[in-house]
Amino acid sequence: MELQITQDGLFRTLLYQLVSQHPDILPEIAPKHWESLCLFNQPVSHWSLQDLRETFFRAVKGLGNNPSFPKICIFIDGLDEFGGEYEDPVLMVRTFIDTSVRVKVCVASRPWNLFQTAFGQDPNLRLEDLTFNNIKIFVRSKLNADMEFMNLREEGHNQRRRSYGRNYW
Repeated sequence: MELQITQDGLFRTLLYQLVSQHPDILPEIAPKHWESLCLFNQPVSHWSLQDLRETFFRAVKGLGNNPSFPKICIFIDGLDEFGGEYEDPVLMVRTFIDTSVRVKVCVASRPWNLFQTAFGQDPNLRLEDLTFNNIKIFVRSKLNADMEFMNLREEGHNQRRRSYGRNYW
């Protein structure tokens, strides 16, 4: 679980997904790791974050700029849940966006100022704006179906009527 909220985990996941769909790009995007495996039958056991980052961006550039490959769409949920400095994932996503016109990125996050500043000019939507009325209808139906809530509501109405009658009439 800890690995999921790190850039290391994100790059590993994205690389796995890209390479599993296009295994033929592996020698091109990770030449030193590929050589180690082919020449010495020794897979590299540890990839640094820098290795993962460089390999991923080589893959995205290679695939993203090659019209024979399909476009790439990256979905990242919970950008605000990444460990470390929040500027790091912002720079990472901004780099994804700027890598190729054939790469699209969809990011979900809480609307923190940092993310609003970084991505506010990009197309976006606020899910709560789209679901507000549905949530309101759902909550009202649940509350109106609860007898205890209805009793409290009626008691509150009666109390306001008595209060208004005494003070204002």
